[in-house]
Amino acid sequence: MTEVLEFEPRGRGWGEVQDFARDEDAQRSEFAGRFSPLLGMVERPVGGAAETIRSIRAALMSAGFGRGGLALVAPRGGQGTTVLAANLALAFAQLEVKTLLVDANLRRPGLGALFGVAGPRAGLAECLARREAEPPLVRGLAPHLALLPAGAPPSNPQDLIASVTFAGLTARWAEAFDLVIYDSPPALESADAALIAARAGAAMITARLDSARYDEVRRVGDDLRGNGCVIAGVVGAGFA
Repeated sequence: MTEVLEFEPRGRGWGEVQDFARDEDAQRSEFAGRFSPLLGMVERPVGGAAETIRSIRAALMSAGFGRGGLALVAPRGGQGTTVLAANLALAFAQLEVKTLLVDANLRRPGLGALFGVAGPRAGLAECLARREAEPPLVRGLAPHLALLPAGAPPSNPQDLIASVTFAGLTARWAEAFDLVIYDSPPALESADAALIAARAGAAMITARLDSARYDEVRRVGDDLRGNGCVIAGVVGAGFA
């Protein structure tokens, strides 16, 4: 399960919304069975895990982070960042929020596998390496959701993330989508996460309750703020 620990208000509100995942017709998703069982928003949309994701979504919306860019960042690997990013993207898309989910973890990508599109496919890495203005977005996975897989892990991930091409893409995505969620590599293992969060403008820190260290979580928050990123909050994940 996932527990909301802290959220900081941004000062932007949210209008009235309807959660279509709660409708009786939506309780059994037409996409069920195609995705990983870890995507509870699709596989078990009325289960406890999905309700927890909705609680996190509501906290983000209330704090003013339901639109714009949001990077999910963890101090170390294995903190549940990728699974949370995917489920949050599905949750916002169920509100008819035009959502883009970007696998910006070019070192150890994982979103493609969760959505069943992990085969040999060009993604963000190839787009940045070729300086392409139109990345190969995957559509049709769920209504109002687009996915950009990471592609094949490159030899120079930080150079690609720091490139002018990535900066231009993030700016265009901010105009084309209501919400852009970025899955990032561990913040204490490379500088990629700080660059991604700075481009997104806001970040949510994720950490496992049974293994994360408070000083590392605090260090990540301080580092992200130092790079001009607003911290939306901290989410602690516990796995039974």
